Amino acid sequence: MMRDKLALVARIAQDVIFSVLLGLIWLNQGRDVDSNNASFASLNAIIGVMFFIVVNVSFTGAFGVIFVYPLERAVLLRERASATYRVTSYVVGKTLAEIPRSVLFVLGFCVVVYFMIGLRSTAGAFFYFFVVIWLVENIAASLTLALATFAPDPQVSSAVVPVFIIFNMLFAGYFIGADSIPSFLRWIKWLSFLFYALQGLIHNEFNGTKAIDEVNDFLGLDVSQGMAVVALVVYLVVMKAFWYLALRVERPKFDKSL
Repeated sequence: MMRDKLALVARIAQDVIFSVLLGLIWLNQGRDVDSNNASFASLNAIIGVMFFIVVNVSFTGAFGVIFVYPLERAVLLRERASATYRVTSYVVGKTLAEIPRSVLFVLGFCVVVYFMIGLRSTAGAFFYFFVVIWLVENIAASLTLALATFAPDPQVSSAVVPVFIIFNMLFAGYFIGADSIPSFLRWIKWLSFLFYALQGLIHNEFNGTKAIDEVNDFLGLDVSQGMAVVALVVYLVVMKAFWYLALRVERPKFDKSL
């Protein structure tokens, strides 16, 4: 119980510090975009903070479970060995139980960051921003759960998971455009959940403004705003299924030390 309280306090402190810090660094940078008078520097600043946000929440989602889940997995293996409950019950129960907490954390983070930066001032745009950020965090968490199921200990998980997130970062389209990547590697961008997240957030912020053409020339918008969310939802479902299959493959064992 004490461990859960400390983890909760640490997560709240992390979200508050990062959201306020990001808000102060990029304070009111989005106001120029909203007024259709954005300079290239302002556009680059907004795209940069969007990329940083999706990367930050990816690592937050991953490391939020990477050191806690191995303890849960040990208990799950013991309970499966004694035929207490099935993998399906655990996966569904854990998924549903995590939704309210993740929604509250992400919502609090988005409220501070979104309005301090001064992003698009409509309810629909804010809701879209929140949905994308929530999906990104849960995709990263689900990917970590699947990888951690195969890892023998948290140290291995903490070494492997960042590699997968960095892989997604490289093909998100921010550091280098797809046209500049060798042709035999370009298709990998379609496997990057950060690519879809960044594309969706850019559409959400710049659609309907004079800046959208300049942003399209700079980054190349290959996915529509709606398709970006659909792709993220599919990605989340696939990661949950991957985690479920990983648990099914793992053989239950009784640990007397628990």
